[in-house]
Amino acid sequence: MSSANFTYGSRKSLEFGYWTEHTELMKGAQSFLISLIGLSEDLDAAADTPAPDLADIEYDDLAMAEAAAESYQARVEMAELNGEELDEDEL
Repeated sequence: MSSANFTYGSRKSLEFGYWTEHTELMKGAQSFLISLIGLSEDLDAAADTPAPDLADIEYDDLAMAEAAAESYQARVEMAELNGEELDEDEL
């Protein structure tokens, strides 16, 4: 079983292989993947290329900066509680 959607984020996804002869499991997995593909593809898709139609998005830069600062502070606090020192690579 596998899936690829050709997006940058997909390079961070976990894919795995699983060998089975369990017919119902394979039918369920196939049905799930077909449904998933059906939900993610245009009904009138003319080309099968790695060029997704992305919706325009507006980011709230202030909210993103605040979330990043909170995440950083949480990692620092967790390290302190565990008696650990954080390397720059971990931040």
